[in-house]
Amino acid sequence: MSFRDCLIVERPNEWFLVVGTQTERLARDVPIEELVTCIHLMVKLAKLKAPSCLIAPASTSCFFALIPNDSDLDTRDRSVLRYEMESHVPLDAESMVADFVIVRDAQRSTGSDEGKNSTAKKVTPDRDASNSVSAVAIELAGWRELAEALEESGLPVRSIVPSTVLATRLVCRDRDLPDRSELLFVDGDRCDAVTVAADAMIAWKHLTFEPLTIRRHRRLSGTTISRVLVAGVDQSRLDPVREIYDGIDAERIDRPLESLWMDGASLALGKPSPRWFELRRDALGPSDPLRPILPQLRLVAFAATLFLLALAVGGWWRSHQAEKAMEQLNTQQRAACQSAFPNTPVPAALRRRIRSEHTKLMASRGATSEVEVPQSATEVLRELLAALPTSVRFRVKSLKIQGGQVDLDLQVRTTVDAGTLANALESNGFEVQPPVTTRKDAKTFDSVLEARWIGRSLLSAPSQSRQAARSRHAEIPNVEARSASLPSDKREASR
Repeated sequence: MSFRDCLIVERPNEWFLVVGTQTERLARDVPIEELVTCIHLMVKLAKLKAPSCLIAPASTSCFFALIPNDSDLDTRDRSVLRYEMESHVPLDAESMVADFVIVRDAQRSTGSDEGKNSTAKKVTPDRDASNSVSAVAIELAGWRELAEALEESGLPVRSIVPSTVLATRLVCRDRDLPDRSELLFVDGDRCDAVTVAADAMIAWKHLTFEPLTIRRHRRLSGTTISRVLVAGVDQSRLDPVREIYDGIDAERIDRPLESLWMDGASLALGKPSPRWFELRRDALGPSDPLRPILPQLRLVAFAATLFLLALAVGGWWRSHQAEKAMEQLNTQQRAACQSAFPNTPVPAALRRRIRSEHTKLMASRGATSEVEVPQSATEVLRELLAALPTSVRFRVKSLKIQGGQVDLDLQVRTTVDAGTLANALESNGFEVQPPVTTRKDAKTFDSVLEARWIGRSLLSAPSQSRQAARSRHAEIPNVEARSASLPSDKREASR
């Protein structure tokens, strides 16, 4: 037997502990400190890293009820259900922790207390159980102290599930059960009788395992059973059960209860399900909800730290390479200056000096032009934004600025809007090519504008070509509008 975490099973007279491949049994009345110490020693011997704990209370510590879902019962409110539970178990709402599962498409079984052979488990009278609520509760005292002691010692408690529920869930998963089946989990002279339907517990009683008690339970339950499964018995103890359930298929589960508990615990820890009870909640919930996943969180934090460190190192390396390239460029500029002006020290403002010398050279030749300075994209963008009119609705799909050249991909409502935008740019220092406009759908057009920033100084005396281009912008919408109004055959002919 092997369990990769820590399983703590309560039995009537002992604690059954499983850690890895190790098992240990302690008296039920040992102090909690001794129990926690023993688990820590088992974890150390098993060399488990960051194990979680599952606590499995015994049937004698649990209370079960099937609550009728009356029209005025809010099944979404757990506090309402917990107070409703008070009428079914000998505990008040403040002193218990309970979990609830809505039972669908099942019939409510009948039942009653079995006197000394029952632990106050009760099922409501026979009636339709659609949307009834199946409930399990345990007393808060004792279990909270155990969970807190384990948490404080560094062993996170992930789940609290009764051992019978663990075994029931495993059997329901592994066996193809009929609509209504009864499971008998026999532990010595005690027995848990569980009725399941649609993968939900609709009845649960703790009985003595003797023919008279089983027969009385069978008679009082009043439930139609299609199949009976019995665990924890050999063939000789199965025969009386077959006699009691005469006419019903009775089968023995050839696995010890300890194995069912461990595999059921692995299933509960690996795949939590709202269809099965979980008592690690409310007053028994973890004080720190993130504590069970602290190892994973530490791993994520470590990975994030490494990532940020890599970003910092990468940024420093790129900055270092940029500084190195800049230094090489400055060295080349100084070498070029010394080659051009061998008898002149290299000035600090090298660019300004070269422009000044170029201006002098051009003046000596009768020219007045200066060295062309690359156009700042930021300045062009600022002028572009200032030139765009606010009276036209449009959407910018893409924008490219290289030097003074602007490539603008727009979405407009009409071709007139495209011409208006082109005219606005021309009026504010741009030389604009006629826009290329195509219909996208019934309401929008795609338009491409190519413009070049030439400066506002040229606006006072526009050239003939600029005036011609402006007239072309104004004519484009009219042509498009006329073509759109022609019938399809005439439109083809006009082409």
